[in-house]
Amino acid sequence: MNTLSTDRPLVELLQELVITETRLAIATREAHWNVTGPSFYSLHEMFGAQYTQIDGFVDDLAERVRQLGYTVSGSPMTGASEPVPHADTLLNQLVDKQVRVELLLKRTIQAAQAHQDEASADMCTGMLEAHFKMMWMLRSSIAETQPALINIQA
Repeated sequence: MNTLSTDRPLVELLQELVITETRLAIATREAHWNVTGPSFYSLHEMFGAQYTQIDGFVDDLAERVRQLGYTVSGSPMTGASEPVPHADTLLNQLVDKQVRVELLLKRTIQAAQAHQDEASADMCTGMLEAHFKMMWMLRSSIAETQPALINIQA
């Protein structure tokens, strides 16, 4: 039974976010486990912090769906083991997944605002801000093809 006057499309977007965020958390956790190379430690730590934060988002989203009176399912697809990709490949794959989450969050915020569900809109806006920071950190960790120019004057 629906406890709030929320249209089904908003709940469906929140449910889709549960699954999409769960997939991102799994991909980030796998990157955490499998990253190698000279930046191993810093990337390993960054991935660990990110999947922990994403896990919190999944829990918040699932609880919000329940607060709106619906049941939650979070069964993501996982693939078979594959060769460990280069760190930049892992980073680019995670950026792609982050972009998908970003777009879905923006759609969900718009739907929540259209249905005057400020609690869902506010929660998703906070998540969007955190994902922007994660994407910045991921993109900043990708090896550049040309070295950055730094002008230091004494």
